[in-house]
Amino acid sequence: MAHPDLQAIAEAAAKLAAAKKPPIIFSRGDVNGEVSAGLMAMAEENSIAVSEDFVTRNVLPTHWKNGVGGNTSADLPDADVVLEVDVSVAWIEPRPAWLRTPK
Repeated sequence: MAHPDLQAIAEAAAKLAAAKKPPIIFSRGDVNGEVSAGLMAMAEENSIAVSEDFVTRNVLPTHWKNGVGGNTSADLPDADVVLEVDVSVAWIEPRPAWLRTPK
């Protein structure tokens, strides 16, 4: 039976604890709201922005001080660590050079 890698979890927790601007990308959630409640408490206690991206259950409140909706692009450029929770595919395609270069 597969089990969590405790060393990897400890390393991830240390990186998150040391991060200065760690946005959280959250998706789907849980039926009972236990994951979202814990996530919200952690985000509020540490002033972390949370994006509920590709929502299938919309478990975070619409008007919540730490919620940034589905717009992760505002917080990712300055992020030093990104925590993804229940995200099936999380990838951000970089902009091609021709879009970044002013004409």
